[in-house]
Amino acid sequence: MNIRIAKFISSSGYCSRREAEKLILQNKVYINGKLCEHPSQKVATKDIVKVRGKILKKIKKVEIWKMYKPIKYICSKKDKLQRKTIFDLLPKNLINLISVGRLDYMSEGLILFTNSGEYSRFLELPSSNIERKGSSSSGGQLT
Repeated sequence: MNIRIAKFISSSGYCSRREAEKLILQNKVYINGKLCEHPSQKVATKDIVKVRGKILKKIKKVEIWKMYKPIKYICSKKDKLQRKTIFDLLPKNLINLISVGRLDYMSEGLILFTNSGEYSRFLELPSSNIERKGSSSSGGQLT
């Protein structure tokens, strides 16, 4: 089965699909040793995909974590204003996680993380009809 390279990168847990498209346009993605020239390029499961020299594999098990987001943290990996991010709160051994949705800087509440960009997108899409409700605090811990 062939899928678009950006979707493959996202499904590996390396980064989001949009971030994958940026990496492709920055000439940082190789398929079978050849530079990937466009985000629409397709790959098969037997292809070897490298991003910045790292071989990517599609994740086999989708996982999800939850965390209570305190106020004054931004739901982004990087912030031009140098504010603290929710990713600063994650244990150092949890890398390449993707947040599911966002909360405002001054908001607090439950935020989800996953190792799958594809699953994150599914959870965020209104067409998935996933009901969202308020929840109680878990003390800023990731479970």
